[in-house]
Amino acid sequence: MIRRKILNREAAQKARDRKRDLVASMEHDLANLQAENNYLKASNRFLRKRFAEQEQKFNLLEKKLKEILRHVKAAESNQIEPPESAALLPRLKGYNVGVPTEIPEEQCLKEDCPPFLFDGEVVELSTNGTPVETETFAASESVGDLTPAPPSLYEQIFDSLQSDEVDPPSALSPCSNSTDEFNELMEFLYCDNFDADTERLGDGF
Repeated sequence: MIRRKILNREAAQKARDRKRDLVASMEHDLANLQAENNYLKASNRFLRKRFAEQEQKFNLLEKKLKEILRHVKAAESNQIEPPESAALLPRLKGYNVGVPTEIPEEQCLKEDCPPFLFDGEVVELSTNGTPVETETFAASESVGDLTPAPPSLYEQIFDSLQSDEVDPPSALSPCSNSTDEFNELMEFLYCDNFDADTERLGDGF
């Protein structure tokens, strides 16, 4: 019985200690939150003040910029052209000086055309009697380019081997029996994957 009472007192004491520690930690957290809240409020006030100052500066700069632009436009509108530029650029009523256009002669006689359109001599170029040798030469060259070149010896033999009919070869040139022509022919046949019997046949010649 006494042992049970002692255990109950110890448990109650432990509960009171835990409660006291919990309250102390909560009070500490509350103090930290209050300090942080005060800091945020002070920062907010400071930022609002800086924002108001920057807004005033922006408004002043905007007013100054508008005044400068207004003065620049007024100066451009009040600017007077020098007499030299006015003399160099004649202004004719009803005519566009910048883009010269061709005007028929009859219309110019009826209307008052500006004198600068008739300055200079009119030269007529005639093509009658000019030689056409250049065109004839170019035409002959184009016709000559269209003429096909005669086939070589190995092309004729390759065509005869590809076709079933055996056509007699055309007249051979004087250098067709030379060693270079024969070697070139054998190299061509070898590149086209002919068998070894064809090569031996060539060696027999």
